[in-house]
Amino acid sequence: MARDISPDGSMVLQYLARRLTTSRRRYDYGTTCSRVRRSNVVRLLTGVFTKASRSTCSLHHKLSSGIRDYSMLIGFVDESGTPAPSSKEEFFIVALLLVKAPRRVEKLVRRIRRSLRRRARTSELKATRSHPRIIRRLLTGLTAIECEIYITVVDKRGMTLQQGEAVYRAAIASVVRHCIERHPKTSLYLDKRYTNYKQQTQLEQTIREAIAHVPRQVVLIEQADSWAMPGLQAVDFVAWAFGQKHGRGDDWATQIIAQKVVLEERVRGTKIAVPPGGR
Repeated sequence: MARDISPDGSMVLQYLARRLTTSRRRYDYGTTCSRVRRSNVVRLLTGVFTKASRSTCSLHHKLSSGIRDYSMLIGFVDESGTPAPSSKEEFFIVALLLVKAPRRVEKLVRRIRRSLRRRARTSELKATRSHPRIIRRLLTGLTAIECEIYITVVDKRGMTLQQGEAVYRAAIASVVRHCIERHPKTSLYLDKRYTNYKQQTQLEQTIREAIAHVPRQVVLIEQADSWAMPGLQAVDFVAWAFGQKHGRGDDWATQIIAQKVVLEERVRGTKIAVPPGGR
């Protein structure tokens, strides 16, 4: 692409990359991986390419209109339980909440937090720490929002301790694959499990391999802290609901959001786990 821009196109792209990394904004939905607003990208492209040739300027107009018209869905991914087979839980749940308007989810979560008494407020909403009335209110709020829910339930029986992290990565990749097969242009936010860069890379690589067969996909992946993203707090309630259903046989919470569930699969951890040392 650099040759199509100008003789010194690589220098232009390097300059563009440096400029992009200096204008970040925390979790601005639907942005590039560096979290820059599309309007900033368009303005930056304008400033860079107007100094180039006329052919370059025509290319700039195509890029500008493409970015302005480009719309991606937003997905939030969280889990309930632990993939470790040593725990008392027999099931591990991964939930993906796909939304068209993430700001509506953000307003819902913040409105519920503000309604809590000051002593009951925490840095984030967690289903395990919430009263059933709050859980019902949040899940009911999700039914009024245009969204889809994807669930992967992992049966941990028969798993070995060494398979735990491999099962976690495979379960995340499975739920993402089902979503991307329906919506190939999606920006994903995963609740950050790993702080180690190598483990973060392994997780993203597993996801990329699982969706590699999807044509014309544009998938952005970011592993983020749930306290900073209301969308991740909302999907925590979804994952908890299905954890109650499969772990305790209590499905009152899942019945509230049943109409939003696109897929609910159940897999055995021993089948999806990659052998130790395989990845």
